[in-house]
Amino acid sequence: MTNETIASQLAHRTIRAYNDQPLTEAEVTTLLDVARHTATPSSPLSCTFLHTTDRKLREAIGAASDQPYV
Repeated sequence: MTNETIASQLAHRTIRAYNDQPLTEAEVTTLLDVARHTATPSSPLSCTFLHTTDRKLREAIGAASDQPYV
């Protein structure tokens, strides 16, 4: 059994190899819209999205979260 949704899910990969090329506002808007519509577990956990172009603030958030890809 297959359909477009199943094929899309099976092709999904997470790659955290980032570069310094900034996203356009349209790209940021689209990505945030997709993230807001993505399925989540049925637990009461919530999501928070942070968007900043300030490099020092991003570094501080990354250090505080212990997540170097932030």
